[in-house]
Amino acid sequence: MRTSKAGEGFAGDLSLVKRGQPGFLWSSSIEMPAGSMVDLRQHAVSKLVDVLGCVNVAQNTKPGLGRSALALYLKGCGMISDINTSEPSEELLSVFRQLTVDAPRFAPGWANLAFLEVQSWPSTPPRDRPALVRRTREHLRRAKQIDAELPVAIAADASLPEHWQNPLQALAIIERGLKVHPDSALLHGLRSESLATVGRTAESVDEALNAMQLNPLSPADRNRYLSTLAYAGRTNKAFDELKKAEAIWPGSEVLRQARYRLDLRYGDPRNALRLLKERGAGDLRPIPLDMAWQAFIEARIDPRATNVERALEAFRARYRRRPADIWGYVQALGTFGRVDEAFAAFEPDAAIDGAKGTPDTLFRVHMRPIYSDPRFMRVAHRLGLLGYWKQSDRWPDFCSDPRLPYDCRKEAAKYR
Repeated sequence: MRTSKAGEGFAGDLSLVKRGQPGFLWSSSIEMPAGSMVDLRQHAVSKLVDVLGCVNVAQNTKPGLGRSALALYLKGCGMISDINTSEPSEELLSVFRQLTVDAPRFAPGWANLAFLEVQSWPSTPPRDRPALVRRTREHLRRAKQIDAELPVAIAADASLPEHWQNPLQALAIIERGLKVHPDSALLHGLRSESLATVGRTAESVDEALNAMQLNPLSPADRNRYLSTLAYAGRTNKAFDELKKAEAIWPGSEVLRQARYRLDLRYGDPRNALRLLKERGAGDLRPIPLDMAWQAFIEARIDPRATNVERALEAFRARYRRRPADIWGYVQALGTFGRVDEAFAAFEPDAAIDGAKGTPDTLFRVHMRPIYSDPRFMRVAHRLGLLGYWKQSDRWPDFCSDPRLPYDCRKEAAKYR
């Protein structure tokens, strides 16, 4: 790494070369504010660890990669370390698409492409999902023909909608993978996410911690851990972890998004509004001229009834256009305690179909007014969650809360 002055701060140029060959296999630049030389080095080390891990994968995979394909693979690895995989950029996807063209016998290329594609499924418009899943299945098939035991291939398999929406299947695939790869941060992280979809919140936090400890230099794994803490109601701990992470990776995009999400619901709404207006954070797929999240934040800043109603009406307008776009709406209803309206919103089948993409949202702490109502069990039944709870006898954490005004098992017994 070469460091230099950059304005009032420092810059670092990272590069990776192959002995005896000209040119760089991989290069990247980092800039930090004044007084951040230690942070600059930590950030550089985290990037290098990710890329060197991929060098190791490439060296142990047959057939080997040519120089240009290896450089492409390392470029993709360097980008993955600082993204939220549920919203991969087109640039990142194009890197792995090109890699599969240049090196069609390289299993990690196909497997990473499949995993990135399927992770974006929940945030993909419903009309585009069938085509996305067809592509993903084909790319995963190509990967498994070459090496079915790759951790990222196992992760992609578990994440296919037909498996992810059946938690018993998803968890079985992940747990089989962990028997082969017990130290895989990727699989521990995915197990955390799968546990969250069925309300096993405390276990989800533990698994997110396992993933972070196995890969402590990954801002993405740190983001998962602090997010699960926040959604489990441990907000002070979440903000402490975020502050530590921001000190190590002050320019991290995934942590910038984490700051926005935590401030959006639990922290400083004025900072969330600033980040939203910068459009570096905000809705995963911003809708032109849509002001729902801005109105939501303004209602948090000043929760007068008129402000709350204005925010909810903005989300209602979204929902009326497309009932499958339910999550922002129903989370706003949970935040402001509009329980009856939330259950009415879940009535259309299209809304249930939209909710199946990210059911973990149901169990976040700001949704307590919703899941504390016995009508929640009907929604869980329509989402397929009751089947998992009954078959596994592993009930969501909120069912053990002494403040819950109903018995989960008794309510669940009403539904076949």
